[in-house]
Amino acid sequence: MEHKKVPVADLKIGMHVAELDIPWLESPFLFQGFTIQDEKELAQLRESCEHVFVDVEKSGDIDVAELEEMAASDRQKSAFKTDFSEEVVRARKVVDAGTELADKLLNDVRLGESIRSEEARAVVSELIVTVSNNPNAALWLTNLRQKHEFVAAHSMNTCVLAVAFAQHLGYEREALEQIGMGAMLHDIGLMRTPREILIKEGALSEEEFEVISRHPREGYNVLRLVPGMSETVLNIVRYHHERVDGQGYPNGLSGEAIPREALIVALVDAYDALTSPRPYTDRPLPPHDALGKLREVAATSFGGDLVEQFMRCVGIYPVGSLVQLNSGALAAVVSHTQRTRLRPVVMMLKDGDGERYKNRPLVNLDTLVEGVDTERWRIVGVRDPEDHGIDMSELADIQGR
Repeated sequence: MEHKKVPVADLKIGMHVAELDIPWLESPFLFQGFTIQDEKELAQLRESCEHVFVDVEKSGDIDVAELEEMAASDRQKSAFKTDFSEEVVRARKVVDAGTELADKLLNDVRLGESIRSEEARAVVSELIVTVSNNPNAALWLTNLRQKHEFVAAHSMNTCVLAVAFAQHLGYEREALEQIGMGAMLHDIGLMRTPREILIKEGALSEEEFEVISRHPREGYNVLRLVPGMSETVLNIVRYHHERVDGQGYPNGLSGEAIPREALIVALVDAYDALTSPRPYTDRPLPPHDALGKLREVAATSFGGDLVEQFMRCVGIYPVGSLVQLNSGALAAVVSHTQRTRLRPVVMMLKDGDGERYKNRPLVNLDTLVEGVDTERWRIVGVRDPEDHGIDMSELADIQGR
């Protein structure tokens, strides 16, 4: 009697389930050992278990070689899940420390105290290492924030995105540190904006927008007095709202007059603003839709080439996107490379019937067999989490427990 371990995502009707990865009495199945009869039993297995053991002899026409491939795939998924989980844990420590520091820096400015520039440099330096090890793990965390966290978390998210993008563009370590530092501090001038404007729900009036648009100059004026603050950091803070067509602020610079490092931060700042819950904007856009918005304004705001490079960096389905598979299932994109932008690793959230996966299994779409598995696992579109009752900020635990 030969039993093969098979991940529940790979089970098929006709397979004979000999063992579960949970006690039978805790499962919804009446009999210990059964042949899968229909889609309902498949759904129950996927909800209850992560893997099962299939009896080869009792599974009819199921190919043993196919089960061996499934077992190998399961080991690969398990290894990826463990490695990626560990990377997320490490990245979370850095990002959480950075968000906490960003909050302290903002309070320092509000209270008129000196800026903790050395602490900021240390966090950025650690972040560069984290992004170098696994940019997807750091980018995954930029999707997991709450509405009330928007200032400090936005500063850190912008820092993560800026470092990842600048690294993609080929910047060396010293330049990455300057860009990361500028991104973390880019909104420091907001702390000289009245709090009632910062937390106002709904659209800003013209007068309120004029007040808030002073923050690049205010931030520059604060930081230029800090010893050792580089010209690159100061330029990022002062010019991150300038646009290539000259319609930005505060100086109305255009074209090549805007330092490229400032445009890099301007672009990722806009992307995170579009995808983040913020008091004075409509509900956040899904990452895919935010990229569409950036493409629309590329020529006038940031330059078409820079936006194109950013899209290559974050991918067609950016980390944190909610996608729908041709089975009707919903999944969150957790990882991809330049080669696998159309076939990322996804975390399964809901099956085709809208039922939530208990353990949120990971599926590497790049390892699936063309014409066989892809009939179930091909991405057919991007969806808005709010339309499906999914809160992406709840997905911080990659293990899905």
